[in-house]
Amino acid sequence: MFKVRQYTREDELEWNNFVENSKQGTFLFNRSYMDYHADRFHDCSLMVYRKDRLYALLPANRLILRFIHTKD
Repeated sequence: MFKVRQYTREDELEWNNFVENSKQGTFLFNRSYMDYHADRFHDCSLMVYRKDRLYALLPANRLILRFIHTKD
């Protein structure tokens, strides 16, 4: 069974260790790089656990859409 939870600042070390030891890890997924741009994005990254062990990461941000409606 998988457990999914949202990333928090307290997870930074665990997140970065996972990225550094993965085959597909790049600096783009390092939290230092991602957090540098935090003023532009609302972070919604997820961490996936399997058998209480970090299994996968999903770097993500929330896009807030604003619609403007005008009456003609």
